[in-house]
Amino acid sequence: MLGSVQEFFGAAVDRFETARAGKALLDGDVDGRTERFIRSKLDYVDVLALDADIVARVRGVISSYEEVAARLRKADRGLGAAPAPAGVEAADFRALAERCEER
Repeated sequence: MLGSVQEFFGAAVDRFETARAGKALLDGDVDGRTERFIRSKLDYVDVLALDADIVARVRGVISSYEEVAARLRKADRGLGAAPAPAGVEAADFRALAERCEER
């Protein structure tokens, strides 16, 4: 427990020192050049984070398609050519599974 408290405190001190150094840089920025430079770098970091989020979401969607395709194939094997229950629209589970796999 003591180790994690010390790590937290150390991280907080590092963050404070970074913020103080950044404020000093901006306070001395009379022509705005430093601020433009920092904002440009932050824009780049923002787009990297957005890109990473999109990649993670796409990977999640791919995994979902794979899981659904497997369940559809299992339903196709289990139900075969049985008619849909009354009041339920018929479905071609094999075709739906193939669509998932294509995506």
